[in-house]
Amino acid sequence: MLIRPSCVRSALCAVVAAAAAAGCADAPSIPQHQQTWQLRADGSYVNLGTMQRFTPDELYAHGVGLHKAKRHEEAAAAFGALAESAPDDALRARASFSRAETVASAGAFADAYRLYDAYQARHPDGEHATLAKERMMQCALELARVGQRESVLGIPILKTATAGVELLKSTLQRFPREDFSDDYHYKLAEFHHGREEFDEAELELRHILADPTYQRGNSAPHALLLLGRIGEQRYDGPDYDHKTLIDAKRAYERFIGDYKALPAPAAEAMGIKNLPAILADAQKRIAEVNSRLAEREYVLAEYYYGRGHPRSARVYLDYILKNYPDSKWAEDARGMLKELPPEDRTAP
Repeated sequence: MLIRPSCVRSALCAVVAAAAAAGCADAPSIPQHQQTWQLRADGSYVNLGTMQRFTPDELYAHGVGLHKAKRHEEAAAAFGALAESAPDDALRARASFSRAETVASAGAFADAYRLYDAYQARHPDGEHATLAKERMMQCALELARVGQRESVLGIPILKTATAGVELLKSTLQRFPREDFSDDYHYKLAEFHHGREEFDEAELELRHILADPTYQRGNSAPHALLLLGRIGEQRYDGPDYDHKTLIDAKRAYERFIGDYKALPAPAAEAMGIKNLPAILADAQKRIAEVNSRLAEREYVLAEYYYGRGHPRSARVYLDYILKNYPDSKWAEDARGMLKELPPEDRTAP
């Protein structure tokens, strides 16, 4: 039998995701299902501790009540009994998803991830199959935010987001074409950006902007704006590489070019609130980037002029006047040009 590489990748991603979820033990955990509820021959369920007896539908309703009361362990046990042994397939699927929801509500994100994963695997055509995949991504992201404690020689020393981040990445590899997949690439980029992990954030943002499917999604405009902001933040000053500023300017210009004509309802649907204000802010940021780029050219002109190379200085000053005539550095450039020796002076 021929095994397709895509199938191998999917299987590997599933293994990685399961291993990562199993390793996220630092978050709260719901105890494993105990045989609190027992299915009897007559089709009813009996609580072995309290001797309460319910029909399957009654037990499900009981679990819903426990969930609403935030009695998560008891609710998970009730749903778990139905998920494992309810005679009706539809009820078994519904209880399986409800158990995952209850466990997630308790903040036991690793346990919830495994339960959602089991649900969508066992019920691929189930009512909540797509939602379960999104919940898996949510749980992985929450695991990253909560952090997992790592240790050296058995001594816990710090919490890291590594396990949650890797779990989210592997889940996105498994389910790259869901309607919300690009949103979670963007949420992951935001997460990295908040931690000033700019390289990792840029990887996620550029992935969104490079994927033809994601380019048509809601995350693309937000990715451009965040990419521009990161480019500005990464610039260390005129003594350093200015490529990050160029990248920022390109991102803002692309946003303006792609979305300036977007109708207001479509912009709102993409989560772009007050598009005119955002466009104006992007223009303002381009002007600020231009000013910083002009400053760099002016610093270089000063460097060469101070070392007796007025011709080289003139090249940078002329560049400012040609490319950044509206920046505050243009006036300074004109002033320095007037200081050059007559044979090296360039008319403003």
